[in-house]
Amino acid sequence: MSADEGTRVRRGLGVVARPIHVVRPAIALRGPFPCGACDLLPPATSERVLFVGDVGSERKNVLRLIEACDLAGLPLALIGSLGNSRYGRRVRDVLRTSRSAKYYGRIASMTTVLSAMAHCRVFALPSTTEGIGLAALEAGAVGARVVITTFGGTHDYFGDSAWYVDPRSVRSIAEGLKAAWDAKANFPLKRHIEDELTLAKTAQGLDQLYVTAFSDESARGQERIWTS
Repeated sequence: MSADEGTRVRRGLGVVARPIHVVRPAIALRGPFPCGACDLLPPATSERVLFVGDVGSERKNVLRLIEACDLAGLPLALIGSLGNSRYGRRVRDVLRTSRSAKYYGRIASMTTVLSAMAHCRVFALPSTTEGIGLAALEAGAVGARVVITTFGGTHDYFGDSAWYVDPRSVRSIAEGLKAAWDAKANFPLKRHIEDELTLAKTAQGLDQLYVTAFSDESARGQERIWTS
């Protein structure tokens, strides 16, 4: 789904003889998404940094995100599964003393989650690496300002319409959050997603790849017939 993923496939599987093509997924979300769609998300959530994802996953880098929000003095809402991993237990311990963070648990209703995304001040995904940052794309599609990791395939999707941070640095995350918090609404990202990540464009890209692949395979079959 990104040039970065293509590089990982090429290195990991030793695919060198044939090109790797990128096909972007479609992000098709239809609103409106009213604020305060459930009791867990009061209207005050709109003045928060929001994270949605696997809170207990070390890759999602939530401990540094909490520390960054404490450093920047910004309130943080966390939505997702916490689990009982070693990292998840550390997150749970930090939440008890954090000045900024509040954990809302796992919310099954996608409409409620999208409502929270649409009305948060900033959506943050400072993972140690991301394929494309799907949750952040969903947040961007409903109008959120996005702060996201610089590692992975994120640049292919967010371009100049997001704030990139070094996930290894609490200060970098804090500075990115503050810049996004103080900026005007990030509507260019919403328009970019609506224009580029459509079902029609995804289908067209796949169709072209299938035609090319079958054509190449047919040609190779003819070569084998002649050489035999």
